[in-house]
Amino acid sequence: MKLREAEERDFDFICDASKEFMIFGPYDEIIPSWFRDPWIKCLVLEEESELLGFIMLGPMFLPLWQQTLDVTAIYVKPTLRKRGLGLFLVKEAEVIARKKGYRYLRAHVGQENKPAFELFKKAGFSIKKKIENYYPSGLTAIEMLKELRGRKEQ
Repeated sequence: MKLREAEERDFDFICDASKEFMIFGPYDEIIPSWFRDPWIKCLVLEEESELLGFIMLGPMFLPLWQQTLDVTAIYVKPTLRKRGLGLFLVKEAEVIARKKGYRYLRAHVGQENKPAFELFKKAGFSIKKKIENYYPSGLTAIEMLKELRGRKEQ
């Protein structure tokens, strides 16, 4: 199993996966646009050329201007869930954020998305606040944050 930067050949997989997020709004359009956004880092998880999931991080600005890096999207194939792959993706995001000098890693989780909420909780994130009408569909989000201790100073 390896994590690598997404490439053009991964676009269809990411577009198909983005349909799962449509309860929150037009994420079948939003996530593919993030794939093309130079400020968003997209990483795919694969094993023997099979794509298992992905994580998107951003915007990737210098931490002098922004102390927080967001997990903008995370996805694992439904048949592969509850095997630690999501946790692996989040932990790798933490490594990247620390290396880049960010102080915090943040995620906005749909209030009704209990599996994602449990994933971030297990990864050591804490609840910061509840945000009504956060998503384009009007659904509520829970903002979760993790302080990245031992980060490299820039």
